Amino acid sequence: MKIEQHHLSINPYSRSGKLLHEVKTIVMHWVGNAGSSAETNRNFFESRKDGKQGYGSAHYIVGIDGEVIECIPTSEAAWHVGSKSYTVYTRSYLTDGNPNYCTIGIEMCHPRSEGAFTYATLFAACELAGSICEEHHLNPYRDITTHKAIVGWKDCPKHWCENPGELQRFQRKVAGSMGL
Repeated sequence: MKIEQHHLSINPYSRSGKLLHEVKTIVMHWVGNAGSSAETNRNFFESRKDGKQGYGSAHYIVGIDGEVIECIPTSEAAWHVGSKSYTVYTRSYLTDGNPNYCTIGIEMCHPRSEGAFTYATLFAACELAGSICEEHHLNPYRDITTHKAIVGWKDCPKHWCENPGELQRFQRKVAGSMGL
């Protein structure tokens, strides 16, 4: 798998440079703008560095054609699951603090507004998630989740929230890629 490192500049709003405490979970996201590229979304995160658009970033963005951009090294926190409140799952299993310090965020691009991902996006995301699971000794069935599962109120990734079996299918594919 080819990963292009195109790191964001250090700034308080999208890449603080603060270290992750540990990696407990991979959080899957969808980008909010259908048809956009991985590079466009990376540049959107970079544009947040002045604070006028709030906080936000992810470690990786997987494009429609399967390209992967690393925006933030996995040793650092990304601002991908910030919220005023968190689910019971988050508070009991992940942390009683900020889950950005124990999660890796993967954004996935999609061609249409309903949010279904292309085969190339899913294949690359599966390969990426499998690699992260192996590196951090994560169980894909337990340790790959959605943004909605962390915060409870955001339908992200939209297609998976509307079709919950899609997350389980993705988890099975990642497990299969790891030989589990």
